[in-house]
Amino acid sequence: MSNIINDTEKLSNDIYQMLTKGSDNDVTIILEDGEILAHKDILAARSDYFATMFASSKEYKFSEGKNDIVDISYCSKLIMDKIIIYLFSGKIDLQDLSLLQLLQLINMSSMMMLDDLKNGAQNFVRAKLFWRSIRHRHTDAKGFQSILFKALH
Repeated sequence: MSNIINDTEKLSNDIYQMLTKGSDNDVTIILEDGEILAHKDILAARSDYFATMFASSKEYKFSEGKNDIVDISYCSKLIMDKIIIYLFSGKIDLQDLSLLQLLQLINMSSMMMLDDLKNGAQNFVRAKLFWRSIRHRHTDAKGFQSILFKALH
């Protein structure tokens, strides 16, 4: 019997539900093709970028912290949706993104100091390009199988 109760999956789901149900959203993120409503405290807890933006320092007070509006109008809603869902759930699905969108996600993740997301997306792109390259070079099944075997062993 364990002396530790681990409910992190439920916690993650509960926080994600806060985003999807829209309960008490207190910040609007303006994007090039729409906007997203979210919780400042969750954003700040999960991202140094947002934590700095919303900080209540006597020396520095960013307009985003005062106005509850974040202007990231150089980013698409699709990419920011992925990032916000990642921040609220700890999960992200990259399969449905094109290579260009993946590169935009990596760029935004880097700018927002989300190193785990950036590194994970970079690794996904590398793997995607690797397999695409192998498929194009070896169209016959035997050649592909031998390359696959060598890559995995």
